[in-house]
Amino acid sequence: MLDKLINELIEIEPKTRDESYVLKFENKLEEIFSTGNPAMISKLLDVMDDKFEFDELMFSIIHTIESFDDFTYIQELFISLPEFVLKSPRWASIIVMRIINSPKTLDVFLESLEILSLKKRKALILLLTSMAKRGDEIAKKVNPVLSELKKSG
Repeated sequence: MLDKLINELIEIEPKTRDESYVLKFENKLEEIFSTGNPAMISKLLDVMDDKFEFDELMFSIIHTIESFDDFTYIQELFISLPEFVLKSPRWASIIVMRIINSPKTLDVFLESLEILSLKKRKALILLLTSMAKRGDEIAKKVNPVLSELKKSG
């Protein structure tokens, strides 16, 4: 059922730049969330795309996946991590920065680092390193997480 709903979400085509497309997308996203299936997190991350023209809908996906408890959210994020970082580095950066800016979520994130496979660890190091190069303010937030990641491996 979840896969069917995700496919229906993907198939919604923006025929025009009007509110009907946004409304269809939002309604389908709400239907997906109503399943309560945490697997939706990794599946919705697969839907996210840096080339998608409606940022507000990508943020709707983020808000949906952030509705889960932090542990579930982080575990499901880690499932998609390497592919997500490659396909959508912009959105992956936004999600990771939101995690870093949320102390409670960051604690769960840091506690979960030790379970990461080498492939997922490398993807996260690549993402965090790229984020740290964007400026001192971001580096100040990202570098402690990067250090923790390197220690936990």
